[in-house]
Amino acid sequence: MRRAIVADPTQNTTGLPRPRHWVYGRKGRPCLRCGTPVAFRPGERTPHGRETWWCPRCQPD
Repeated sequence: MRRAIVADPTQNTTGLPRPRHWVYGRKGRPCLRCGTPVAFRPGERTPHGRETWWCPRCQPD
């Protein structure tokens, strides 16, 4: 985490240079990393009221 913040302060959870967002806004579309359809949960179904996108394969529970 320290290396990511110091070396490159932009948001990046994969360590790969592109794209800017791998799953955000891609509900049902293929994950850009592995091709699995991106999952989505609306804000009213999350503990903090925030919309959430994730790849079930790259970002398991």
